[in-house]
Amino acid sequence: MYQLNILSKLIKEEVTSLASDCWQRVLRHYWVDGVEVRCGDKTIDYGYEYAGNLQMLVSTQLSEDCAVHHINNYCEGRGVSAYGPAGTGKTETVKDCAKLIGLPCFVVGGAGDLEEKFSNKGNGWVCFDEFNRLSAEDVKIAQGFIGSGKGVFITYNPGREGSTDVSGVPMAGIEMFPPPIEMIIEAQLYL
Repeated sequence: MYQLNILSKLIKEEVTSLASDCWQRVLRHYWVDGVEVRCGDKTIDYGYEYAGNLQMLVSTQLSEDCAVHHINNYCEGRGVSAYGPAGTGKTETVKDCAKLIGLPCFVVGGAGDLEEKFSNKGNGWVCFDEFNRLSAEDVKIAQGFIGSGKGVFITYNPGREGSTDVSGVPMAGIEMFPPPIEMIIEAQLYL
């Protein structure tokens, strides 16, 4: 489905140049003395971490925008937050994006020894799931990981009753919302 959507978009936009914005916004893999992943003006060496042949989320314009957002901010050393209601694919989108660039993604949920949980993750991405459920003290600890050279992502559901205020966390945010049900059904029928 993803490739069909990309191809349809390229045809619709009548793309004839590799320099086209439409093409540049696509996550692309190239062989240059190893695999490089390119997105816009950013280039990342592929991580070669095999995460299995797992099913990924349905690709929508929002998930494509998230991939571009995540890659750009990761390359610039910024932390990334994805926020929105439960069930909108916030955590899965982070995990899928890590798979596309060959890096492991470790999801850390709940309280506990965050420093130990974070430091044992190697060079992979770390996603603090349901970040606003952490205590204010744990939120401050997690903030210290931003700019550590690792991909640091948080997901949260704003306005959740009894949650910690995370509005002051310096992360590049993107809002997630439920995809159209028609898109999900179409993708499932192709499988």
